[in-house]
Amino acid sequence: MPKLIISRKGFDSGTGGAPNPRLGDQLYALPIPQAGSDIFYQDLRWDEKHNFLEQMQQLGITFYSEAHLDPDLVESHLHDRLEGWKAAFGQTGAAASHLADRGVGPGDLFLFFAWFREAERNEKGVLRFRSKAPDQHIFYGYLEVGQVINLSLVDTPDWAKRHPHHVFKDRYDRQGNLLYVSAERSSYWPGMPGAGTFDYREDRVLTLTGENRSIWRLPDCLFRKGLCRLSYHEKRQGTAIRGTSGQWRRLQSVARGQEFVCDMTPRIREWVKKIK
Repeated sequence: MPKLIISRKGFDSGTGGAPNPRLGDQLYALPIPQAGSDIFYQDLRWDEKHNFLEQMQQLGITFYSEAHLDPDLVESHLHDRLEGWKAAFGQTGAAASHLADRGVGPGDLFLFFAWFREAERNEKGVLRFRSKAPDQHIFYGYLEVGQVINLSLVDTPDWAKRHPHHVFKDRYDRQGNLLYVSAERSSYWPGMPGAGTFDYREDRVLTLTGENRSIWRLPDCLFRKGLCRLSYHEKRQGTAIRGTSGQWRRLQSVARGQEFVCDMTPRIREWVKKIK
């Protein structure tokens, strides 16, 4: 049975130290910092006029220069892509072992979420986080796996040699070094590529309205006998949310962990298809 992987990425309180900005309907997931990656925030394209570094500085994020661009979902984020570039996501260490132990492979779907806070531009066009805007976990991207490459065992394809899991290959090889390469086309959303990003929409918000960001609103299909199906959450009870006819449950998500995996049941697949 295919797997669903709900994956925590982007800046957070421990790595980066700031939320990721939501500007209107646009979600900007900030790649975490990593010195020596040779991918600079100033070279990452925010839009046609701006780069990531100048926008981060306006938000008060001033002490990073190089980025760990992973997951790497959008070709246009860098202008000097290697020939044959493909969207990809790398994992290593305990998190890679967790994915391997759960059998994650071709046909499985990553849904990436991050901590977001709404931002706005002032009268001078300067980007600022909105005062008292809520902190929310929001789905911002996806990758359907087409191939898994164990970079500890085989040579890195030429198109992936700017990916951080190749750049830091010597460091990661000791812990296991897996690269999840996107499928060409999505089998969940006809006509869509195998990887990409989402705009903001209320039904893509994980956080339950009025709660701190780690309190999630999840569909009942992600529970079995009231217990969450997601790995690291299997002993956590979901509380039915009033007024939703039992279709949604409240869950306190775990404080740590990157990838949360479950089987893609038919009901979960139907919920996933509505996210896009």
